[in-house]
Amino acid sequence: MSKKKQVVMEEVPIDKVENFVEKNFKQILIGVAIVILLVLGGYGLKSYMAKSYANKINELGHLELVLKSGKIDKNSVDLFLEKGEKVSDVKNYVVLKAMQLYAVLGDHNKVKEVSGDLTDKNLELGESLMSDLGIKQVDYKKYFADSYLTPIWYYRAILSAKDKNEAEKYITEFKTKFPDSRLLELIENWELGS
Repeated sequence: MSKKKQVVMEEVPIDKVENFVEKNFKQILIGVAIVILLVLGGYGLKSYMAKSYANKINELGHLELVLKSGKIDKNSVDLFLEKGEKVSDVKNYVVLKAMQLYAVLGDHNKVKEVSGDLTDKNLELGESLMSDLGIKQVDYKKYFADSYLTPIWYYRAILSAKDKNEAEKYITEFKTKFPDSRLLELIENWELGS
């Protein structure tokens, strides 16, 4: 019997893509591995940041519950403020809440000190609290135009008017802008303008 010669055939790349893949297989594999690692690293970092944020919010919530339970002291309010200032999304709320708690404790100097951290519309709420506490004299007129608390600022301006003419001026403006306000009824009942 005759033996057949085995013909060894080398596979030759048929096109350029196969040729490129064959020559650069290790580099392609390394590149794909790097991309996968970057995606996994980004996902891990995002998850860590979200969990860290949630933990900070939960810790603040726990501290606020402790404070609401009646266990208010300066150290716990300081801790609440310190933790809250680290979370930018709730910073203004925490500062306002801390101002309120310091007011309950009777620490008006701390209320005024903390109020410097407020921004935007929250500054108005802080000034309103300080005005109510008699800590700060607020120019009511600056809040007459664009404010969440415009009726209250008018009411305060009427109460603190220097004379009847000034009070009447504010009452007239108040009636024009807020004709259905309950505060207007109170002013009329108490005859503040007369």
